[in-house]
Formats: sequence, C-alpha cells, structure tokens
Amino acid sequence: MFSKISIPVFILSVFMFAGCRKANEYPIEPIISFKSLTPDWDPNTGQEHATVVISFTDGDGDIGWDESNLQDNFFVECFMKINNVWIDTASYNGRIKPLIPEGKNKSIRGDISYFMFSIPYGVNKTIRYEIYMYDRALHRSNTITTSELIINNP
Repeated sequence: MFSKISIPVFILSVFMFAGCRKANEYPIEPIISFKSLTPDWDPNTGQEHATVVISFTDGDGDIGWDESNLQDNFFVECFMKINNVWIDTASYNGRIKPLIPEGKNKSIRGDISYFMFSIPYGVNKTIRYEIYMYDRALHRSNTITTSELIINNP
C-alpha cells in the first residue's frame, strides 16, 4: 500500500521521466534517402530540367561547406538506359551551404532539394541518378539511386 507521501513522489517521478525525452541520435556520417524526382520542361529554351529531393540525417550536424572551401560536396551522376544497360552520361556536382544546428544536441535531419539545370535531350530516353554527399569532416554518405525518369521532350 502506498503512503500519502509516496503517491505524489511516484506521480512526480513519472512526469520527470516522461519529460526526459532522449535526443535524436544519428551516426556521424550523413545518411541519405531518396524522396522524389520531378521533371520540368521549359518551352522557352526547349530544355528538360529535374529537381531531386533527398532526406538526410547527420549525428554531429556538420552538413555543408562555407565559401572558403571551393570543393563540391554534393555529387549526382546521371545514368541513361541504352539497350537495357545503364550508362553513366553526366555529372551534376554542387555545393551545400552550411547547415548549423543550434543548441547542445547537434544531430540534424532534413530535406535537400537539388535542381539539375538540364538533363539529356531526346524523346523516350530513360534516366536515373545516383547521389552521395560529404560533410565537413569528409564523412561520405551512402549512395542512393533515384527512380527512373522517362524524357519525352520534342
């Protein structure tokens, strides 16, 4: 049987432990996953564009490089299906600006949207992308593969 003192202490301890939520813990290497690939055709230029969206996590929150580092840190390889074989046809490398989380816990997660200025021209071409990135400590992420995209521009 609980005493009159132990009941409030028990209730208080339940609230204290329930309020102590553990912070998200991710590996220090970036982990990425594919979310979407959206094509867009510009009738003024006749160019096909694509936007890819990926999700990421990083345990120490060191995604992105500032202007002092001139190297790319986001890598996209374009593959085209020719006679049912995937051929590496182009690279779309770029830079992610620094994402610096506030607070004590530096774990970070979010989405990155990357715009490819032009993609291979032609009718009934099938392409896909392979993507990876580096963080400021030069930890390489996993490599992801997007869904296939069929190009039908005139």
